[in-house]
Amino acid sequence: MSLNTFKEMQALVEAGYATVKENSNLCTFKYHRSVQFNNLWNKIPGIKECRGHTYDKETGEIVLVPPPKVFNYLENNHWKDYPDDKKVLMYKKYNGFMASATIYNGELIVGTTGTTTSDYAVLAKKMISESPEAMSLIYEGHTTTFEIIHDSDPHIVNEGANAVIPLVERSNWDGAIYALQFKDMHPQKVCTFGEAKEIAKTDRWFLALSKLEHDGFPGSE
Repeated sequence: MSLNTFKEMQALVEAGYATVKENSNLCTFKYHRSVQFNNLWNKIPGIKECRGHTYDKETGEIVLVPPPKVFNYLENNHWKDYPDDKKVLMYKKYNGFMASATIYNGELIVGTTGTTTSDYAVLAKKMISESPEAMSLIYEGHTTTFEIIHDSDPHIVNEGANAVIPLVERSNWDGAIYALQFKDMHPQKVCTFGEAKEIAKTDRWFLALSKLEHDGFPGSE
């Protein structure tokens, strides 16, 4: 899986398709809202990899590589042609906000989908740093993405207690994604895709899917 270079990210900003937030030597990129509103995801090369990806502006090295943009079922034809008889893994979709973390030059770096300096990013860093379980999953050259659940960030679906939920791992070197390695924290069910769609009509607990043929980022969020 190819990752955008720092120069490619800068080009997206110059073209008006992305924004950048700086924090000392770090630059965090996020797609411009016009991309979302005009549904340009499949028209702009590299824009799906513009969702909190953070680079060292002095070296051009990628620091945080969260998962790329994914879509809900049938959004942009996502999962449209997947056979009903194929096996999938259903698991719980937690309701919070996304934060990605790594160790860079010996320091814990945490960012959201657009910055490493916002109140949400600061909150996520505090919660992650105070969780031995979360910290055990974070190391240099590798980004771990979490769902952060906190009372200050209410959602329609209330998850209850504050929590740091690991979601996905990704290599900073080649962008390889390793999802769902945290099975004890994710209620799961193996079934066919057809069965999953029937379950989703009435069961709001299992709201995300992953194909079983390979490790990959969840197909729905």
